[in-house]
Amino acid sequence: MNVGHDGERAWIFGPRGVLSARGARTNAVLGAKALGLSEDPWTTHGVFAIKPGGGGYLVDGNGALLAFDAEGTVTPVDRRAYAIAVIDVERWAIATRESREVVVRVGLFGAESVRLRSPRDIAKPDWPSAVLFGDELPYTRRKRFSENPGRLRVRADHDALALADSDSGLIALWRDGEMDWRLALRVPVMDGSELEAHPTADGVVARLRLADGTGVLLDFDDEGKLRDVLETRRSCALFWDGSGVVHLTDSALRRWTPSQGDEELLSNEAFLESGPATLAPAGDGFVAVSGRRAWWIRRDDAAWRVEEIADPTAAADPMVVATTELKRQKGEPHLQLDATVEHGKWEVPLGPVALELPLVNMGGPAAGLTIEVSGPARGSLFEPARIVARCSAWEPQEAIIELKGGCGSVERPITAGVEIPEVPKAIARKKSDAKAWRWEQIPQDAYIHLRVEGETKKKGTGLLTVRISLSDHGRHGSLLRGQSLTVA
Repeated sequence: MNVGHDGERAWIFGPRGVLSARGARTNAVLGAKALGLSEDPWTTHGVFAIKPGGGGYLVDGNGALLAFDAEGTVTPVDRRAYAIAVIDVERWAIATRESREVVVRVGLFGAESVRLRSPRDIAKPDWPSAVLFGDELPYTRRKRFSENPGRLRVRADHDALALADSDSGLIALWRDGEMDWRLALRVPVMDGSELEAHPTADGVVARLRLADGTGVLLDFDDEGKLRDVLETRRSCALFWDGSGVVHLTDSALRRWTPSQGDEELLSNEAFLESGPATLAPAGDGFVAVSGRRAWWIRRDDAAWRVEEIADPTAAADPMVVATTELKRQKGEPHLQLDATVEHGKWEVPLGPVALELPLVNMGGPAAGLTIEVSGPARGSLFEPARIVARCSAWEPQEAIIELKGGCGSVERPITAGVEIPEVPKAIARKKSDAKAWRWEQIPQDAYIHLRVEGETKKKGTGLLTVRISLSDHGRHGSLLRGQSLTVA
C-alpha cells in the first residue's frame, strides 16, 4: 500500500484499490479488481505518486503504468515504471528501463531532460561500530538499479530527489539543475532489508530496517558524511518535515531531530496491527495507512490526536480508460496494400474464381473508387465480371461494381487515414513491433477490401494488373497491383 496528499485530500493505494479522503468523507476512486490488485493487506509498497491538485500515477497489479485523475479516469502510459516521484505540477522523476538497465528520468512528463544512470563511483560512509552489524559489514557489489518490485524508491522535495535501492544498499541524491547524481553512497544491507531516503536542504536522511525489525535512521550531509544515527525497532516509514525526521517506529509516531534527539508524538497500537504502515504529510498533520485502515493525525492545541479515516460509502464506479482520438489526414488520398495481411500468389483453378485485394487509405478523403483490371492475362486466361467492395464506413457496408471491359466505379465515401503518432520508446526498440504498432493505430473505417470475381478460361500463366484510382484525383494516390496469374 501507499499514501499521498494533494493539498486537500489524502490518496490511499492498497488492497481496496485507490481511495480519496477529505475530512470525514472517503470515496472509492478505482476498484482493486479493475486494477488487478491482491487483496492481501500485507501487500508491500506499490508504485504510487500524487500530483498537486489530485490524481497521479500508479502501477497496477499487471505491471502497467497508469495516469489517473481525481474522477478515476485512467490513461495508460507506455513506459515501465519501477519507482515514481512527483516534483511539481509539471515535472516528475521515473525509474524506467532503457536498453538493458534501469535509469531515472527527471523533467517534464514524457519529455524528461535529465537521465541518471546507476552511479559508478559509490562511496562507503564510516559506519558506526556495533550498530546493527558486527565487524563484517555486508556490502553488496550490485552495480545496477534493482528491477525487483518495491525495492527501488524515489522521493522528491526541495527541488531535489533521493533514491534508495533496498537490494544494493545504494542511496543517491540529485539536485535541480544538475545532470548527474550529487551524491552516491552504499550502506550495508542483508537479504530482506528495507531502505528508503528523503532529500533535505543540505543532505539526505535514510531509514534502514533489517528483516528482524531492527534498524537505524541516518543523516548525511551533501558530501556524504554521516552526521548522526538513531537506532530503531520496527521502523516502517519516514519523511522529512523541514527540520526533523517524522517516523513510525514500534506503533509510535516519533520525530527525530538529528544532533538533538528523538521524541514521541503519540502512540497507537493499530498502526502496525494490520500490516506494514506508511506515512505522508497532510497539511498541518499526517496521514498514516496500515493494511485496510487509515488515520488522520493532527495536532489539537498541545496534543496530537488520531482519527480513523472512514470506509468509503460506495464501491468505485467502473474504471474509465481515456482514449485519444487520432487526427485525420487531409489533402490527397493515398491507397496502399494492407501490410497486416499476407498477400499470396495468384494461383487459381479453371472455373469461377475470386482474387482478394485488402487496401487501406493512408491519405485524405475521396468520393469513390475507379477500378481497371488489365494486363495480358485478362481476356485470354481470366475474364473479370464484377468486384465486391467492402468498407465498415459504408451503409450498407458492401457495394457491387459491375465491370465492362474490365473497368468499373463506385461512388462511396473513402474515409481519410490518420496521422500516426511517434512510436513509444518501449516499442520502437524492435522494428517488427514498431511496424505492428503503427498499423494498429489505423481505424477500421480506413480499410477497404476488394474481391475481384470472374471466370478462368484455360490453363496458363500471364500478367494481370489491377489499378485502383480515387474519384476526382486521377492517378494521384492510386494503387497498381500487378502480378503473375497462374491457372492450373
